[in-house]
Amino acid sequence: MQLILISDTHGDITYLRDELLPKYASQVDYAIHLGDFEADLFKFRQHYPKLKMVGVGDAFGGSVDERILTINGKKILLIHGHKKRC
Repeated sequence: MQLILISDTHGDITYLRDELLPKYASQVDYAIHLGDFEADLFKFRQHYPKLKMVGVGDAFGGSVDERILTINGKKILLIHGHKKRC
């Protein structure tokens, strides 16, 4: 299982569009955006329909700050936020 982890794009999709996704999308199973503008990743769903896209922590409150993703029986905690947790 191959993953791409992305975060903090803040609306700048140039690197995603021009370099990261064209180079790696066909080699990985998931692209995971860990927050601050996760919607930047989802703009490319139609261009990469086989790539599973998951995200947490949208800057506009449209998503959750935490999610457990289960892949092949393994659990991965995806987290984004600025809250003190301890």
